[in-house]
Amino acid sequence: MAIRRSLRKVTLQAQSTRDQVQPNVDSPLACEKEQPNVENSDIQSTSSSSCESQATNDTSLAALVTDVVTTSNLEIETAVEKRGRGPTILSDVWSLPLEQRINVEFNKTGQAIGKEGRVLASFLGVIARDPDFVPLHYRDWRLVPKEFKKVLLEVVKSKFAVPSVGEKWTMRSLGKKWKDFKCELKSKYCKKNKNEEDILQARPKHIPEDQWTILVSHWFSESGQKRSEANKKSRAKLIMPHTAGSKSIACLMAEKAKDGVEPSRAHIFIVTHKPRNDGRPIDEESAKKVKLMKRKLSKLPATIEQSKERVALEDDVYSQVMEAEKRGQIRGIGLGPTPTFLRDQQKGLESRGISEALRLCPTPPSLWGQQKDLESDRVLEAMKAMEQRHSEEMRMMRESQARLEGQLAMMCSLMAKSISQQVRPFGSNGSSTEQVFLSKLADLCWIAS
Repeated sequence: MAIRRSLRKVTLQAQSTRDQVQPNVDSPLACEKEQPNVENSDIQSTSSSSCESQATNDTSLAALVTDVVTTSNLEIETAVEKRGRGPTILSDVWSLPLEQRINVEFNKTGQAIGKEGRVLASFLGVIARDPDFVPLHYRDWRLVPKEFKKVLLEVVKSKFAVPSVGEKWTMRSLGKKWKDFKCELKSKYCKKNKNEEDILQARPKHIPEDQWTILVSHWFSESGQKRSEANKKSRAKLIMPHTAGSKSIACLMAEKAKDGVEPSRAHIFIVTHKPRNDGRPIDEESAKKVKLMKRKLSKLPATIEQSKERVALEDDVYSQVMEAEKRGQIRGIGLGPTPTFLRDQQKGLESRGISEALRLCPTPPSLWGQQKDLESDRVLEAMKAMEQRHSEEMRMMRESQARLEGQLAMMCSLMAKSISQQVRPFGSNGSSTEQVFLSKLADLCWIAS
């Protein structure tokens, strides 16, 4: 098989046994009722009404996934030859032998990087644009049934070696590309001079009629128009476009890394907001931010902004220059990481002991002796610290006991003196009970002393 441009210099991973996709073909996944609590009043009713017709007219997603994974390269390339240069379909990825997968590298925050990562991103875009994989009648990615997403992940993993740490990024990237595809459709077909009927008649050939009807109906619904206006206002506020092109921020940071140390957010912002070839800035706001970041970076050592162990992004130059982050979002590092994820990762680095680090990082045989000595020293130091704490606790207990004994002796002495003054002298008429009481009191004072 001839290697196309998208797979040149890509690392392929061979495996003896394949995890074949085994979806439940009998269950109509498109009619899944368990959905998250997201505003979907006008979509659910229309979606439920179309499920029966879709179940009879269209192949279920699970069965279609199995068919697509095993589709021959001849059928795909024939379609390409007939229509000329069309959308990217990555036929070379689909046609990989069953015993091979593309080995994708992920960084410490779970983002795909490198040449293989860019091929994976393109593959996710192909899936997101195929309505047979992800139907368009769902208003939000969170409304897509979990069974759909599981099957989609298995399809991706049948062509790419995606570790568990990269699964979350993979699904988030797929959801974003699916959302962007819906936005492209609306921008292309939903014009101001066209009504709903005109747009319904202009249905793209690769989109099923029932999905297109639901999607267009949502565009013209009251809730859809309100959401569109809100999105337009948010889009108008976006300034300072980057000049990185299709390359992700994570890939760019990996390329710019030196000795395993990735550049800071400020450095990446400066690189991705360069002026035009004629020297004019992309926009005035970007030029101001770049100038201020350069000024602040010149006053700081590089190790403060860049470190292998650095995960948290609080109080860096980027956050000092830019506006406050939105809740649950982090700008300047690409899709994927969240504040909670980075905080947990930072705590893990701070709390991880030397023994745990040695367990995770294999030690060369030449350093085994040093490792044992290091472990022995740590044990001896811990035992010495425990002995010191024990000695200090015993000393404090003895001092406290002596203080209590002194107080008790003083109390007994005062009680004996007070009683001896109140009781009459013992004689022939003295009470035996009083004599016994005084005798026991004297014994008590003797014990206390």
